[in-house]
Parts: sequence; structure tokens; C-alpha cells
Amino acid sequence: MSNNFNLDRPGNKEVFKVPEHYFENLQAEIQHRIEMESAPAQGIKLFMNRVKPVLYMAAVFVLLLFSIRAVLNLTNTDNKQPIIGKTDGVEIEEFQESTMTAEEILLSSLDEYSLMYYYINQDELE
Repeated sequence: MSNNFNLDRPGNKEVFKVPEHYFENLQAEIQHRIEMESAPAQGIKLFMNRVKPVLYMAAVFVLLLFSIRAVLNLTNTDNKQPIIGKTDGVEIEEFQESTMTAEEILLSSLDEYSLMYYYINQDELE
């Protein structure tokens, strides 16, 4: 292969070619491209600059609301009920005052059918 051009050789002026009128419109074309690329970004940026303070204020109000509510719930003792005050609608004191034995409680909760089933299937249960 033979090389037709040599960059080091003096007098070789047509190594690279530029299209005609390229440099005449270069500045205008670059300005036009910059304007086209930056126009949508500025619109989004301006919108976010307007929305951010509103979002920050809303977040502060929500934080204040939850903080005040938590403080009021911690300091309000008027409506507090005991944690273990009721079990299925029956108060714990009724359980403590009850004089029923375990056998009486079991017999009161069983009906005839369940007793009959227990005695018939006693061999299978063991």
C-alpha cells in the first residue's frame, strides 16, 4: 500500500477538507443548538424552584402535626384505660372473684354432645 499524503511534507495544503461556508454559519448554529437544549431544562428548573418551598412547608406542617399529636397523647391521662382491663368483654376482677373450680368451668362449657363424643372416642384420643 502506498500512502498518497504525508503530513510532514511541506506544501501539502489539502490534507483535511472543510465544507464550504462552514465557518460562516458556525457561531449562529452553535447559539441555536445551545438555545434549543437549554430551553426545556429552564422550564423544569423554574417549575421546581417554585414548587420546592411549597413542598418544604407542607413537610414541616405534617411534622408539626404529628409531633403535637404525639405530645398530647403522651401527656393526656384523662382518657387512658388500663392496658389489661378487659378480656373479651369480661373484666379481670370477675375472674379473680370467681370461686368455680376447674372441673366446674369445664363442665359448664361442655354440652351433652361434646361429652358423648369425648366418651365414645376416648380410646382414639389416648
